[in-house]
Amino acid sequence: MDIGKIHGPNPLHGGHDRARSVKNGDAAQGKRGLEADVAHISDASRETFDAVEALSDKARGHEGDRADVVAAAKARLEAGELDGAAVYEAVARKLLG
Repeated sequence: MDIGKIHGPNPLHGGHDRARSVKNGDAAQGKRGLEADVAHISDASRETFDAVEALSDKARGHEGDRADVVAAAKARLEAGELDGAAVYEAVARKLLG
């Protein structure tokens, strides 16, 4: 058992000593700090985010109507109104967009 590593540099980080590297000027040696680390989001990703956000807002806006919509759909289902090839086809078109 190597007890000496308990109080020494963190063995999980390969013995790297952050204070020493900062003191020795790693930034001046071409190593970048966190402030230089910038994430870039593509236009396509931004558009996807906006679309998902719009759907989320729309879904949140219908929370009050949900119980009424479910009750009406359940009544139509029990009455047999939603049973048939035309209904299935219409739902499939709506789902597949």
